[in-house]
Amino acid sequence: MTTLLSPQALARIDHEIAKYPADQKQSAVMAALAIAQDEKGWLAGLRDRFVGRALSLLHARPAHPWTVEALGREVGLSRSALAQRFTGLLGQPPMQYLARWRLQLAARQLRGGDVPLAVVAEDVGYESEAAFNRAFKREFGVPPATWRRAGAEVPANGAAAPA
Repeated sequence: MTTLLSPQALARIDHEIAKYPADQKQSAVMAALAIAQDEKGWLAGLRDRFVGRALSLLHARPAHPWTVEALGREVGLSRSALAQRFTGLLGQPPMQYLARWRLQLAARQLRGGDVPLAVVAEDVGYESEAAFNRAFKREFGVPPATWRRAGAEVPANGAAAPA
């Protein structure tokens, strides 16, 4: 099961909820939400107006030739402000996040069919099959063709919901 909060945050939430009697569940939920808002990660990024919009764009158009500058223009922040906010909330810069997201999409596509590798690479935004092969092997430890033959599963801790 994938969670959007860290184990430490979940433990803090459980501890906080246990303090409240059964008839005060609304107060317990509000306390839990306050703890969750202090968290960093994908959920925190979605809550941020600028980073949430950037995530939405990256997920909607992963093959687009994004730059941090272009993404910043789209969301209304400078390149450096977006990079700082994104990294602060998600723990990785926008282009690193995008690269991992693209590879997750490719892994799913490879698992589910026999589309040629060059087409998969292009579908997720790589201009060359060689660059795609190198990036895929770096992320998953095996080349895409080996991944496909093995029928490998996409890891639960992949780019779709980076920690």
